[in-house]
Order: sequence, then structure tokens, then C-alpha cells
Amino acid sequence: MSRGNSSLFVRLERIPVAAGLRDLRARLYDRTSDSHARRALWSPAVRAAQNDQSPTGQHQLAAVWLALPLLRRAAGKIGTYLPVCRADLESELVTAFLASVAEVDTNDPDVSRWLARAVVNQGWRFAAAGSPERTTADIEAIADQRNLIEPMPAELMAENLWELHVTGPAQPDRLAATIRFTTSSAHREGYRLGELASHMGLREVVHRARRPSEGEPIGALQLIPHGGGS
Repeated sequence: MSRGNSSLFVRLERIPVAAGLRDLRARLYDRTSDSHARRALWSPAVRAAQNDQSPTGQHQLAAVWLALPLLRRAAGKIGTYLPVCRADLESELVTAFLASVAEVDTNDPDVSRWLARAVVNQGWRFAAAGSPERTTADIEAIADQRNLIEPMPAELMAENLWELHVTGPAQPDRLAATIRFTTSSAHREGYRLGELASHMGLREVVHRARRPSEGEPIGALQLIPHGGGS
């Protein structure tokens, strides 16, 4: 990030301006004053910049100086989220502001809002285009790993297995089928439905099924002997 004298914003801030222009900028960003009155102050400054034919572009420079607080905030916010060279971003924002000044309708009562939106959007596009591609973790693999159910012990694979059925509610606009999960009858004693579901890795499924008022119901639960239901 560029700082000190290398910052375009710092150099622009240091240019000599008339006291009247400083007073105007103070009123433009004074949030205690009427917002409509503040927005109306932009039109004369923007109109002067549009009609500026001087070799030095003094009215255009004055408009940029008035917009520095806006440009500075935009650069700070964009730089917080995207890795972009601050010096390049500042140059892009100033260029975007001058281009927007040339296009905006000064009779629009929301000149300042139009300019801010155009400049900030261009700043985001510039920063996003310059951001290098970065490798990321395989999200699907991470999700699979987090949702892995601990392998069922051999003793749970004995006969007399029990099944937990989750039957979805009837919905004419989509297909539905009963989902079955199997566990051993040897472990059914002492288990409440929630504990059993937790052991089988289905705590969230049971929670949603038993408390349909918090979201869309996913179905009804039924615990039956293995092979005893269709």
C-alpha cells in the first residue's frame, strides 16, 4: 500500500485552494445539514468542471478535491476486501470520477449520489480484475469429511437390526420416498430417539423432523425392526 508523498490523494489534498472551496467541502459532508441542500451544492461544481476549457483544468481539479473524502472512503473499503495496490486504486478512482463528471446530468437532483455510485462501482471492478487467482480448499471434500459417520462397529452388524425411517410429507409437486437408516437392536435399550439419531449421525435430521415449526418439515420418524416395514 502506498503511503506518504507517493499517495495521489495526499498530493491532491495538499494543493492550495481558496477558502471558499474549503468551506464548500465542509458543507458538502456536513451530515447535520439538510441532505437535499448538500446534494444541490454539487451541481455548480460539476457544471464548472464540465465546462472547464482552461489548460490547467482548475475546475476539474477543484471537483476532484471536493470529492476526496468520498474517494478516500471508497479506496479504504475496497482495499479492505481486495488485495489491490493503493496507488493504482487511487489513480483509477480519480480517473473514474472525472469520467463520471463528464457524463452526469447536472440537472439531476442526485448528482452526488450518481457520481458516488459510478465511481465506487468502477473501483470495485478495477480491484476485482486485478486480484490474483488463489487456490482454495475443496469445499465439497471438506463437507464430506465433516459429515463422515464413524464406521459401525462389527457387533452392530449382527442380526436383529432395527431401522429408522424418515418419511417425507406428501407434496404433489415433487417426488418423495422413505429414507431408511439401520442400527442394532442391542443398542436400542437406554437410547431415546435423539440419542439414537446422534449415534447414527442424524442429530440434525431428527431435530428438524421433530421441530417442523422452525422450518419446512422434512418428514416423520418411525423406529421399526429391520425388515418389518416396506
